[in-house]
Amino acid sequence: STRGMVALTFDDGPADFATRVVPALMRVGFTATVFMVAGNVGGYNSWDTGPPKPLMTEHQLRAVADFGMEVGSHGVRHLSLAEASCQQVQDELKHSRFILEDIIQHEVKGFAYPYGNAGPRDVAEVKVAGYEYACHIRPTEPSRHALARTYVGERDRGLRLRAKVVRHELQWMVRV
Repeated sequence: STRGMVALTFDDGPADFATRVVPALMRVGFTATVFMVAGNVGGYNSWDTGPPKPLMTEHQLRAVADFGMEVGSHGVRHLSLAEASCQQVQDELKHSRFILEDIIQHEVKGFAYPYGNAGPRDVAEVKVAGYEYACHIRPTEPSRHALARTYVGERDRGLRLRAKVVRHELQWMVRV
């Protein structure tokens, strides 16, 4: 049964996922999924307005996959699919998967929508592209290709974190 299961997911592919998160997860026997921006492997989070953060290198990406972490796609350029043309969406889905599979030598099964949002067309394109599942922040029609997820950041501790869990349970009628 999956009741009570929690999936730990990390977006973008920050270098500290390899250096800090994976060792901590391994100490407690957990795994996680990292959704990597395929076009920025070894680069920085150039789409962000905040301070630049280094992203994992090819070597780090292979290592986290070898340690049992799942690597999923977050597109090639962290492009908001809802604002992109149909051809751009198809290119992002196809090329990001190709780049990542070439690096890690494993199948890439999951996708996380950049900025957490996607329209019905984007959800359909992810399915057509052959991804087994995709993560969405607020899907209008939750499905395997629009799995509801809740953002948790560095400031989310104690009561704030518990409030997010309760809101997620109520909003999506699931028990965490």
